[in-house]
Amino acid sequence: MNETLGIMQPYFFPYIGYFQLIAAVQRGLVFDIVKYKRKSWMNRNRVLGSKGDWQYINVPVCVSEGALIKDATIIDLACAHRRITNQLEHYRSKAPYFRETLQVVEQTFGTPATHLCELNTRALKVVCEYLGISFNWESCAAMNLDLPPIEHAGQWALEISTVLKARQYINATGGR
Repeated sequence: MNETLGIMQPYFFPYIGYFQLIAAVQRGLVFDIVKYKRKSWMNRNRVLGSKGDWQYINVPVCVSEGALIKDATIIDLACAHRRITNQLEHYRSKAPYFRETLQVVEQTFGTPATHLCELNTRALKVVCEYLGISFNWESCAAMNLDLPPIEHAGQWALEISTVLKARQYINATGGR
């Protein structure tokens, strides 16, 4: 491979540091082979509400206890799409980039998805296209990597980088 590598869990419309990482690496992995954590940023995010407070936008998922991220299924994509669009509607007359933002949301939800990873990866791709960032990421689960047993969380990046013969592993700002 001999490339720079980034690895991130698939967050739902993630923070700017995620896109800085995407721009900094030649290849990236959507890290979907670890346990799904409830109340994480994988199926939700915050937007500023009409009264200046935070409100959550989310995609309801069905995930059994101990299931992997790749196994999180979307309960009702069309309902989540409508609800998020309605939540953003109060910005129509206030936000200078409302139309563009709504187009990103429409493109993200415009193709059927049954799994959260699929939707979040599409969101990453759509936002990267909008920002002019090259997006060369793939699902870790789909690669069927032959990894040794992982004893602690900090070992994942090292082992994946080793198996893929990455020249350099780059972590997101604030990553551990």
